[in-house]
Amino acid sequence: MTFWVIFGIISGFILLILLLPFGVSVKFKDEFELKIHIFGANIYSVLPKKKAETEQKKHTDTPDLKEEKNKDSKLFQKLKAKKGFSSAVKEIFSFIYDCLSHIKNFLRHIKIKRLTLDITVASDDAAKTAIEYGAVCSAVYPTLALLDTCPNIRLKQINVKSDFSSQKADFGFSLKAYFQLLFILIAAFKIFKEYKKFVARNEL
Repeated sequence: MTFWVIFGIISGFILLILLLPFGVSVKFKDEFELKIHIFGANIYSVLPKKKAETEQKKHTDTPDLKEEKNKDSKLFQKLKAKKGFSSAVKEIFSFIYDCLSHIKNFLRHIKIKRLTLDITVASDDAAKTAIEYGAVCSAVYPTLALLDTCPNIRLKQINVKSDFSSQKADFGFSLKAYFQLLFILIAAFKIFKEYKKFVARNEL
């Protein structure tokens, strides 16, 4: 009898954890930033080095704040150096598209509070800029169309443009979403498999 009581308590506690609403904030602007929180309390962070040091000073007396060195913060820069800006963006969105395709049945369980995307295509040649802009759009918009199958997007700001007066291309995005851990754990294995393919394909 005692065994089943203890088993029921432990099972109930695990189920509660799996069904609690977790929040995730993702940003990329030169470097990658990730924060996972629950009820407003940050429980896991992947931060650029300088920001991580600042956050560590601010939360010196907060033992539950976890931070780690952002090993993949330069992934996009490495990809861009190898393949060029437009090809790097295409590879990133191809990876995202593959992930979304495999977890599209779980998208209805994710609430996206904010999604922003800002891409500027630019080069030293107007014709090249136009070609690269078309290549970027061909990769970005199918992925966004698939993401639109998620019915819980409250705010979406998409800005994909070409700049013929500049030679500086730019790529950045941010995402703030809420999910139940249960569905993310189920989808995580499929996403991890796609990530391994992405890294192997691009020799990163």
